[in-house]
Amino acid sequence: MALKESCTDMRKNSKLVVISIPLTRIARSSLSNAVLDPLRQEGDVLIVSPFSDEPGFQKDFAGPNTHFLQWNPEGVSKLKALFLAVPEMMRRLGYWRRFRNNGLLYYVKNQYVSFGDEGQDKRFGPLRWLIYWLLSFWGQFPKAWQFVEKFYGKSWYAFPELTQFVREYKHVTLIQSANWGMQDRALARLSRQQTWRKVLLPYTTDQLFTNGFLLNDFDAVCVQGPFELTQAREFHHVTEDKIYKLGSAWFRQMEYIKSLNSSSKAVLGKSRKIIYAGVSSTYFPSKSELQAVDALVEYIRKRGVQNGCQYELLYRPVIFNDALKDVVKKRYERHDIVKLQWPAPSAIGLNQYAYMDQENSLREYVSGIADCELLIMSYLTSFCKDVAFLESCGVISNMIDSDGILARRHNDLFPTYMLPGVKLIHSIEELLEAVEYFLGNPQQAAQNAQGIISMWDYPAHDFSRILKDAVYQNVGLQHTSVAA
Repeated sequence: MALKESCTDMRKNSKLVVISIPLTRIARSSLSNAVLDPLRQEGDVLIVSPFSDEPGFQKDFAGPNTHFLQWNPEGVSKLKALFLAVPEMMRRLGYWRRFRNNGLLYYVKNQYVSFGDEGQDKRFGPLRWLIYWLLSFWGQFPKAWQFVEKFYGKSWYAFPELTQFVREYKHVTLIQSANWGMQDRALARLSRQQTWRKVLLPYTTDQLFTNGFLLNDFDAVCVQGPFELTQAREFHHVTEDKIYKLGSAWFRQMEYIKSLNSSSKAVLGKSRKIIYAGVSSTYFPSKSELQAVDALVEYIRKRGVQNGCQYELLYRPVIFNDALKDVVKKRYERHDIVKLQWPAPSAIGLNQYAYMDQENSLREYVSGIADCELLIMSYLTSFCKDVAFLESCGVISNMIDSDGILARRHNDLFPTYMLPGVKLIHSIEELLEAVEYFLGNPQQAAQNAQGIISMWDYPAHDFSRILKDAVYQNVGLQHTSVAA
């Protein structure tokens, strides 16, 4: 590995927390003030990321006792990549098979298919199907994929620069937020070899649910809410003394950003707003999405001005197809009712970090949600949690299957129960009925929103205290795990 080091302060503590940030999107929660501030009070922080050598990234997250190391793995041959893929596939496919009767049958049914744009899916041939089946069969026994992972030896995951860096510290804790990927596989192995304390701080809804058996034998698992508490106990058999009911780091960050916006003199929004959140056409047919958007436009037009105000439709498309993007721009860019809002990199980014001034970008993100009275989304997206948390409004999921794509993908098996309170609709008629209902019943809308976020947060818990307890338990702080 070739890594670069950059420091914002001299090393002066005996305690070090290594935070793994393999993807852009993780930074907004795992490097939030709610996380970094209490950790910096206790010791040094080392951020390991592919973006750590970028000045913009360092500027966004620099602070007292903070250091940066770049993750930049050397080129991997195709043969080595193939070998590395085997235990990862066993870990994930075997996990789906193991818990197929506990909500994961959707993933088992689709493991032999590669989703394509607009439903142009490709089913695997007989040989690849057999390989996947065998990997899933053996992978359901954790010791099988763990044996293969150990077989590769230390050299496959060598990280000499990091090993050298941590030697000056008496106590080292590794925080991981992603339960997949090469960076976290390497750090997991190194942390076990070095006997560091290991903490899981999940950043999305799927780390404890769908991303496979845990990469590491974590000493602390910080669950965001009751849903992850169940997964930690029943799927991963994490013992009670290792489970910490922390709450959502991302919700704490949004609370902080909202407080900044509330104190700003700028007017953040006076119009009545309905938001439509799109998803990539790889996962949901654009035909169904645009049908819903057009129906909402017509609904708003017919509704007209009421109490001196007309609704605005804020459409947030997620499009990677240039031709489709041109269609959307042509149809809505100069529309009198629709306002286009393309998602910021901080919200959906994965493998690239373009300097954007993280705090201002997040302020714009939260401001874009402000005054929302109803959210409609294509399929299911975690964006609904953000809107429900910030605005306590109704949430509708567009499941219109115009070309039978979702049916072919066994969408009836998708675990929608992870987001209770979301109203699922399957036709334009159902959509308009749900819109009328939520706009006319704000108290019920707020109750449904509470149902969504109740599964993904512990708002009354002392976030900073519990986080420090989970991270520094090995150096004598009082234990306040799930049993407390």
